[in-house]
Amino acid sequence: MALTISAFEGLVRDVLNEGTTADAVISSATRQVVRALENLHTFLYMESRETFDLPPAVSATALAPAVDLLADLKEVFSARVYDPVSPLERWSFEQVSVRDFVIPPVGSPRNYTMLDERTIQPVETWETTTFKAEIHLSRFTVWPTDKNQGHWLLDNAEGYMLNAVVLEVLPFARNPELAQLVAPLVQSKLPAVISADETLRQSNRIIQVNAPGQEV
Repeated sequence: MALTISAFEGLVRDVLNEGTTADAVISSATRQVVRALENLHTFLYMESRETFDLPPAVSATALAPAVDLLADLKEVFSARVYDPVSPLERWSFEQVSVRDFVIPPVGSPRNYTMLDERTIQPVETWETTTFKAEIHLSRFTVWPTDKNQGHWLLDNAEGYMLNAVVLEVLPFARNPELAQLVAPLVQSKLPAVISADETLRQSNRIIQVNAPGQEV
């Protein structure tokens, strides 16, 4: 049975033996531990393939509109572009430095730069077609507010998560000496977390879409 967030926080509460006084800190610490772990390692569950529109520029001398990929973006691995009229014809959409282009080249979208941590700016300009982009990326977890939900980390890294969250909460608890017992457990359980993800990668590959209904 999947471990819910509520049940997980109950386990942390039991270890701390603080009653409900640390509940708010437990929730915050859990989010911090998840974000730190996802910064350290990109898990398979974080990866996805998404599509979005690349609308035309308003004029031949203007850049095409930027695309906001949202704040939980971690990394862009690769991207491809196609014309919806001819979806079988696809080409790479490569990241470049915007300093390489003084005047935006006219043509189809083939290059982009990152304006910030979440915004893609096509380098080329075009005036008529709205192209489609398919992007392989990873996103940080937006930790659920519904505590009846679960998460891959709670099911596959319960030991690590439990000890890591307890370690985060201990400075606010009445038993800081517990840190001496918990800290070594956090480090010892980390390799198993990474190994669980690697096992998942070996048994589940991401499907690359070559055309609607086809796999490569």
